[in-house]
Parts: sequence; C-alpha cells; structure tokens
Amino acid sequence: MGRAYRLGFFTFAMVTASIIISLRSLPVQAMTGMNILFYFFITTIGFLLPITLILKLFGTAYPVEGGLYAWVKEAFGERWGFSAIFIQWMHLIIVSVLLLSFISSAIAYIFLPELSENKLYILIVSLIFFWGATIISMRGLKTSTRFSTICVIIGVFVPAVLIIGMAGFHLISGSRSAIDLSFTIGTIIPDLASLSALAMVAAFVNPFFGIEASAGHLGDLKNPKRNYLPTILIAGLFCVLVNTLCSLSIAVVIPREEISFAAGLLQALSFLFDQIAAGWLLTIVILLIMAGTLGEINSWILAPARGMTETARNGSLPRYMQYSNENGIPSHTLIVQAVAVSVFCIIFALIPGVNDAYWVLLSLLTHIYLVAYLILILSAIKLRKKLFSVNGYHSVLVKGIFWIISGIGIVTILGIELITFLSPDGNGTPLNPMYITGMALLMMVIISIPLITYAIRKPGWKSD
Repeated sequence: MGRAYRLGFFTFAMVTASIIISLRSLPVQAMTGMNILFYFFITTIGFLLPITLILKLFGTAYPVEGGLYAWVKEAFGERWGFSAIFIQWMHLIIVSVLLLSFISSAIAYIFLPELSENKLYILIVSLIFFWGATIISMRGLKTSTRFSTICVIIGVFVPAVLIIGMAGFHLISGSRSAIDLSFTIGTIIPDLASLSALAMVAAFVNPFFGIEASAGHLGDLKNPKRNYLPTILIAGLFCVLVNTLCSLSIAVVIPREEISFAAGLLQALSFLFDQIAAGWLLTIVILLIMAGTLGEINSWILAPARGMTETARNGSLPRYMQYSNENGIPSHTLIVQAVAVSVFCIIFALIPGVNDAYWVLLSLLTHIYLVAYLILILSAIKLRKKLFSVNGYHSVLVKGIFWIISGIGIVTILGIELITFLSPDGNGTPLNPMYITGMALLMMVIISIPLITYAIRKPGWKSD
C-alpha cells in the first residue's frame, strides 16, 4: 500500500543531514572562540562516535522500519521500546516549537522586527507552517524526502558556504580577527575548572541530536546493511564541519561581547554582513536558512511517527494510530502529532517572555533526549552477543573497543545531564534548587507517560 518507493544513498544521507544540521546554535558556539575546536572534538569522541557505533551495529543486525523503537524493543521488550520512541517523539514536539519560533522570528526580522516578541503572531505563523509541513508529509515518502533534500542543500549548505566565505573575505581584506586564531593549548582548551566552561558542552552535543531518527525509514533504504553506516557518517561529518567552520566564522568577525545567544542567529548574521559591507545579502541568507529549518521540521515530522505507529500496532496505543494512508504514511499519527505540537505552541505562547520560554523548552529537550540515548546504548550492551555475531565481530580486541566506546558514551551522557542540571544557562551558577526540582519533575512526567500508558493498555488495541 504505497510502499514501493525506496530511498537511495544520497537521499537518505540528506534526510539524516536535514535532521541534525542546523545553524541556529552558531551564536552560542561562536562565543567560545577557538574553544570551539576543543568542544567539538570532545563531543565528537564522547557522544557522536559511540552513538554512530551503536547505530552501525543495530542498522546491520536489525535493518527494519521503526529504528529506535524496534531496537530497544528487541533488547528490553515492548514497554521500553515504546518509552524510547515516545521520548524521541516528545523531542520532535518540543524541537518543532523551537524551530517554528525561529521561523516566525525570521519572517518578522525581514518585514516587521517588533513582531518577533508578539506571542499571538508567533503562534499563528507556527501553526500555519507545521500543519502545512504535515500535509506535505502525508503525500508520501518520496515527496517528503525530496522536499527535505532540496531544503538542506539550499537552506543549510548554501548559507554555510556564504557565511564561511564572508569571514574569509573579512580576513583576506586585511581586517583584524576578533579572536586569537593561534593553535595553542591556551587558545583551544577552556578553563576546565569552571562550571560554566563545562556546561558549554551541552551546546555542542545538541547538534548531534536526532542522528538516529532517520532510522525510522531504515526499512525503505536500499541495501541498508551496506548503505546505513556511510549515510550517517556523511551526515555526522557535515554536521561537525558546518557547525565548526560557521561558528568560527562568526567568532572571527564579531567581537565576543557583541555576540548574544538571546539575540539569536539573525542579529549575528546582520552584524556579520554589515561588517563586510554585504548587508544586501542578509535577506537572501535568512530566507535560505528558513528553507533549511522547514526541511528540518519536515524530516522530523515523519521519522518518529513511523516508530509510534509500529508501537501502536503492537498494542501500546489505541487503534486509531495504526492507520496508514494510501501513500504508506501514518496519517492518523501525524494528525495526533500536529495537535500535540499545536498545544505546545499555545503553552509556549502563554509563558511570559519569549527567551524564558525558549530556555525552558531547550533545557527540557536536552535532558529527556539524553535519556533516550542512554537507553539505546544499554540496549546494545544487552544485545551485544547477537550484534557482534551479525556484524562479524569475533575478536577480543573489537569487543574490547565496543566496551570502551560504550562506556565513554555512558559517561558523557551522565556527565552532561549532571552539568546542565547544575548550570542550565552555561553561566556557572550552581545548584538552583527551583530549576533542578522543576526540571526533574518535568522529566519524570514525560518518562512516566509511556510507562503508565503501557500499564493501562487495552487488549483490543493490538492489531490482529
């Protein structure tokens, strides 16, 4: 039923790239100057490498639709498979609100800047764009993935080349760099005794969130055992390169004291292009970045929804969410998803202050998604014998490397969870009891929802 379309190598790589590569975090990364190199090295080794290894093992052993859900279910059963995909789904809902807020602000920045603080305007624009993207996804995997591919090319790679090129022009023209570009220990390694320096790690691991999401389409990838690993490696490599070079470009042109994460990417780009007398390019670049953000939303819409539909067919959710339309798309799940995003957009509009609302949702997103990655690594450890066998890993050395890398991943995840609880805004202010209590309660509520739902499931929910 509409499932003949198969994803090729390039399309799957671009869909994965569209999920994880975003330019929104460039200002906060740029504030660290040459420390950018250190932070991306640490997060690449401590997080991206372990997760990529785990994905490779699972992708070869279980190249099936559902991705995260199917893998965790195989290790710990339906209850935790459902919990893992629910966390990923909640990440989609929260990140969609943040992305939609960014698109609304970008439109306002071009035409009427004062609207960027108007919650009603943000709500209306957000709902229009998300429901529009949902309709595109319902037209089928071919239409959805082609849209994402076009968006990531014109909305991420083209603006990235322009930003890097503008910084290069700034230096070639004889202008002075705003940071010390020398490769020394003093310039590259931050003060690791500072809590604020440690807390910045979260800003550099966040770009990698979602690298496993495209595995929801793994059952539609041509020759997944051969193609899955290269596609996620390409996407991960591009993510590191784009974020590193673009954030360095902003740091080179804009003095640190002039960079404001609260002000956002749009103001940073405005400053960047004004400094090199190319202000006329700003509107074009903003429109391109908006296209890239739409592609990111579009890719996120379908990926976890397919896992949620699979868990519904296994009886964890009502039968309503089992339905797929004539294009093979879980349309009922997408409708529930769009309603949930709409509700969160309304909640976002009710929280006083755009920046406060943004920070609350961003912190919650980071905390809950790290839990999903922890479950994924533990699943690989539980299934390690079968994963080793199917992947042909029989030597003691290779098995030892698996344990080392998995251990690094677990330590990194737990470390980031702890640090961001102690200093959620990266300013080094420790032990905020109200924040810690509130965030812990929100995490418990979200994680408990699938566990409670599974406990009260009805026998009639399971597909015949």
